Amino acid sequence: MKEKIVIADDEPITRQDLREILEIAGYNVVADASDGFDAVELCRKFKPDLVLMDIKMPLLDGLNASKIITSEGLAGGVILLTAYSDEDFIAKAKKSGVIGYLVKPIDERSLIPSIEISLSKCVEINRMKEDIKKANKK
Repeated sequence: MKEKIVIADDEPITRQDLREILEIAGYNVVADASDGFDAVELCRKFKPDLVLMDIKMPLLDGLNASKIITSEGLAGGVILLTAYSDEDFIAKAKKSGVIGYLVKPIDERSLIPSIEISLSKCVEINRMKEDIKKANKK
């Protein structure tokens, strides 16, 4: 199995469709959540390599959940999934620390390459963080 992924979306059919696409592609979908609070808790439990996170969810939205996940280092990275492509949402996404932004509807042709690139960038970023820690110790 490939990297561990958590899916967070308040629409059950979207979670099911994403899970199916990812599992067929060989990814290990370790959990899915219907709101941001559950997404954060699942990330604490599973430490996924990547989270696919809807922006608009009840209780805790995807932007705020992403901020928590990235600031606490609970996942390798977060890709936001959204029906919104206006400048305001993009600006907020930039501030939330995410590594990717995909506009719905999502299809396999755009999802899998985005995941692969994002996972690659997550590895690079984590390597740089480790190098900085080592340099600071010296």
